[in-house]
Amino acid sequence: MLKRILPIVMACLIVFMVLPNAFASENTSGLTLNEAIKMALERNRDLKIQELNVDKASEQLEDLEDTIKYIPDGTYIPGVSSVYGNYLLTQANERVAEKTYENMKQQIAVDVKNQYYDVLKNIKQVEVAEKALKVAETHARQARAKYDLGMLTKADLYNFETQELNAKTSLTTAKNNLETSKTKLAMLIGTSNEISNLIDDVVFEKSNFSTLENVVNKALSQRYEIWAAEHVASVTKRVQEYMDNYKVSQIDSKIKDLGAGKTKDQIEQQVETLYLSVEQMENTYETLNRKVTMLEEKLRITVAQNKVGMATNLQLQETEQAYQSALAELKQTVYLHDVAKSQLFVLTGGNILSQMLS
Repeated sequence: MLKRILPIVMACLIVFMVLPNAFASENTSGLTLNEAIKMALERNRDLKIQELNVDKASEQLEDLEDTIKYIPDGTYIPGVSSVYGNYLLTQANERVAEKTYENMKQQIAVDVKNQYYDVLKNIKQVEVAEKALKVAETHARQARAKYDLGMLTKADLYNFETQELNAKTSLTTAKNNLETSKTKLAMLIGTSNEISNLIDDVVFEKSNFSTLENVVNKALSQRYEIWAAEHVASVTKRVQEYMDNYKVSQIDSKIKDLGAGKTKDQIEQQVETLYLSVEQMENTYETLNRKVTMLEEKLRITVAQNKVGMATNLQLQETEQAYQSALAELKQTVYLHDVAKSQLFVLTGGNILSQMLS
């Protein structure tokens, strides 16, 4: 037993000692989404821990196999039947651990996509905040000039200067959010290097999911959490006759049954929420896309007018700000829509890794 456990302990130490400094000289500038996912699958600590949990469950099962002299025929034998019952439960736990590990890889891919997009979203939020600050500074500068000439009240001047201060605060907040999202992505993919120049090549594509009822039914038949809960409940019920305290094992069996039912309800609710969210974002995208197209045309006209003196620099700045703000909102919808589709795809048994990394 000690000989089998020792390698696992050493592996744990290696994971936590080596990971922080691994790949310290790598270049994460221009990192693509697929590259980020591959890095996370190689280095993510939660995934490494679950991989060790699988090894641990296998070792525990093997250890119990060594203690089983024969399989009870259904007659309770003190000190023997309970060992076999524990063996069956450990066997179930090993299968669940393996399934959990495979599911974690799928979920990490979705999580990396979500965090990768969060960085891209915050980059655009910084750009929008910078445009807004330029507009606010111009308004405040003009307001001070008018106030000096007696053309503006002190209350109006105070209002414009407050807007300028708020714009500065918003820019600081946007920059802080960007740094936070970069840090989260770096931790998720297992790097200590600066995250920069991410590739924004996501394209909006409508979902091709079936009806809500069909999607829910598919998730209920495919989702690993449901399989795991029902599998453990079934095994728990089976081992009742082998356990030392039959009444306690009966209660455990009822708890597992209730847990399995609760898991099904949670998955059904999650799938329904995601499905409706995807539908809503597809409708929102059409509206926002038209808005961006309209503002893009308005910006083109304003640039031309500004060149010949028919539009002021302030008017140009305000038009640029409106366009950048609408574009950022559109992009955020595209990001959220893609993540929601991926999550729904995984929930219904899809393999996002083979889809993205093939």
